Amino acid sequence: WECGRVEPSTSAVFALLLLSEYGYQTGRPIVMGEFAEHALSTARRIEFRGAPYPWRAAPSHGACDVEREHVLACFWSAWVRVFTAAQVLGRAAPLPAAADFPAFPTHDMCHYTAQPVAAGALGAVAFPARSECRHAAHGEYSAATWQCALLGAEMHNRWVLAAAGLEPRASYVAALRAWDRRLRTWRAAWPPEWTAQMARIARLAQRVPHHEPLALDAEWLLDLGAESLASTPLLPPTPDTRPVGAHLFHESRMSAADAWLAVVFVMYDMTRLRAHRVALDMAGSQEDPLASAIAEHSSRAETLDAARGVQNVLDSVQRLGFPPERMGIWIVFVLEQAIDIHCTSIFQSADPITQADALMRLAALVRHLLALKHWTAALYVFATLVKRHVEPTWLLSTQAASNIPIWNTSNSPWPQTHVLTLLMRAMRMDPRQFCAYTMPVVYASVMSTPVMPQSMRMRIASLIS
Repeated sequence: WECGRVEPSTSAVFALLLLSEYGYQTGRPIVMGEFAEHALSTARRIEFRGAPYPWRAAPSHGACDVEREHVLACFWSAWVRVFTAAQVLGRAAPLPAAADFPAFPTHDMCHYTAQPVAAGALGAVAFPARSECRHAAHGEYSAATWQCALLGAEMHNRWVLAAAGLEPRASYVAALRAWDRRLRTWRAAWPPEWTAQMARIARLAQRVPHHEPLALDAEWLLDLGAESLASTPLLPPTPDTRPVGAHLFHESRMSAADAWLAVVFVMYDMTRLRAHRVALDMAGSQEDPLASAIAEHSSRAETLDAARGVQNVLDSVQRLGFPPERMGIWIVFVLEQAIDIHCTSIFQSADPITQADALMRLAALVRHLLALKHWTAALYVFATLVKRHVEPTWLLSTQAASNIPIWNTSNSPWPQTHVLTLLMRAMRMDPRQFCAYTMPVVYASVMSTPVMPQSMRMRIASLIS
């Protein structure tokens, strides 16, 4: 990549992003970051219609220029992957001046029909002829997602500086207030159609009948009658198709527009959750104790509200056949942040009703997480959750336990009022199955320990299997 031997094309960028995605799924975030940076570097080397990055000088082919939209979406997909890697690895995200960034795509439903061909100016990509534009004024979902990520990158970079001691921690908390106002202003400018659209999604999700809990490998089969979600107006995908956002269009009863909107809502809640979660870690850094207490209370309320927002959206879309993995690998990071907030909130209140509500919400998030059990990163998050509460002292009151649905957990390794036992009850999961999800992480840890005798390794491996 550094020598320029990789042909700069959108196909090359998406291939590198696929390798980056595989790195994260297999528990190698450094590999994810390396391939993401290579993808971003390749995207910046693309010449589009004779114009270099950021392609502002490239001639336009009408208002609905799908090729330009495709190139812009290609760049922003690479940038947001680099930002995701920066969050996971605790590194600064690339954030140059706004003039150095390309524009955002606006015709989401038009340029996502790219199909692979033998050759083309943009790599192995071509676009079918279209008689009319599908763009709607309120349909700029992907642009909103990437704009939100840019806002989040500002506070992330401030956190990196504060964590390294290059800026006082109090400066992060002070900057958070102004940033919060900007984020809320940006949120208030969303098209009003989005609120109605999300309300329709939630209403349809409520119509799905409640059944006994499904196995984590099962899928919902829905029959919503007359008020069903519109199908996605796209051609069937070929095995080698990899357009931007392809994961949002297939294997779901939701339309592409509804899927993108769900991503926007989750991205917004995750952005404010992450920024205020960091502020909680910096509580007490201000000189004024009263101001510090007010800031901590405000951040705690924001994180809890954002975590609930993430859970509500994921609950709705999954009941409509749209699993979390379709949002991309960054959803593991989102779930990790939301799970951490609810783990903390369980023991922050002495009210048994509040504790039970937090536990039930935690159970819903963990169930979403375990739906991604084929991704190593998700298993690491789950194993960390269990390790955090593995001691037998993490007990809830009998009153709180009485508010959790009854489920047979008599063979749990922990007491019946222990938070992990109650989590099994809330998830309606057998303790043996619950504990089994930690085994791959335990096994990997054991096998990577050089001082352990081989006989002990084999004994533990036998127990795990």
